[in-house]
Amino acid sequence: MLSALVSSLRQFGLFCTMGHYALRVVNTFTFFKVYEVMLFEHPLPQWTMLDSRQQSRFLDLQEVLECCREKDLDLNEAFVHYAFHKGDQCYAVFDGQRLASYGWYSTRPTKIGACLQLSFAPGYAYVYHGYTRPEYRGRRVQAVRATLALIEQQRQGAKGVLSYIEADNFSAIRAAKRFNTRRIGRVIVIKLFGAYRIFHTRTCSDFGVQVTVVKDARQGETT
Repeated sequence: MLSALVSSLRQFGLFCTMGHYALRVVNTFTFFKVYEVMLFEHPLPQWTMLDSRQQSRFLDLQEVLECCREKDLDLNEAFVHYAFHKGDQCYAVFDGQRLASYGWYSTRPTKIGACLQLSFAPGYAYVYHGYTRPEYRGRRVQAVRATLALIEQQRQGAKGVLSYIEADNFSAIRAAKRFNTRRIGRVIVIKLFGAYRIFHTRTCSDFGVQVTVVKDARQGETT
């Protein structure tokens, strides 16, 4: 605990660190999230080069189901069938035959938890449930995957790729900005007296971004 506090202070400063721990305290009593809505629309050339052993592509259903056999990839068959039935796509980077990183892309409203759903304007894609094997983190793989996937999404007609990052996930926000993702708005969700209260900044409406409560809680995914 103390080492994590010291590391956060060194990397992100006092103000950000205080905000992070304040959110943790509030969430011990109720659900309280602050989401930074991000947009990636301009790929940078330096993030388009894979290593010689690596390749990237969209996966078909059978390929993803085969990946479910590996328990450390955070995939299960029920989710995979649900995502493909919904029309979502999985874009992945392989190191030889080994899956290194993947992300799911949707053009339809998508659940971001058991009771919440994110929708957005037509013409955009939304990336969620991204995962990179621990041994490939910090090696550009995630940034290159995101950039190559954006290029493919734009070939399919998308203007850009939307996502969200929790506001106190400073390392993820920093990494996203490094490959040219920008913040376009903020959503605050708090549960009071058994009901969710949701607030959007004005700029969210420019991209049709809206978080709503959904009744069907059988499926839920996060980034």
